[in-house]
Amino acid sequence: MELTKISDDQIRTFQKEYDQNAASLETYQDLMDYMNDITDCLAEKKKEIAEAEDMLDQLEENYSNVRFNGYKMDISDQLEETGASPFECN
Repeated sequence: MELTKISDDQIRTFQKEYDQNAASLETYQDLMDYMNDITDCLAEKKKEIAEAEDMLDQLEENYSNVRFNGYKMDISDQLEETGASPFECN
């Protein structure tokens, strides 16, 4: 009878340890799933961010060209008004 009691106690102890380990494993798996979701989301956003940066670079380049051409025309006009010959910038 005492041997059975020891076995029953060991079974309860092992069951308790199993339940604790199972809960820890479930938490770990949930955390891993969460991290995988975040990583996937960031990978998708990385492409969008790169595209947005490229568009911004293109807009900045176009804006700079427009401003430069405007300044160039203003200087040429001022030179023509003063009688000097306009110049060409490359």
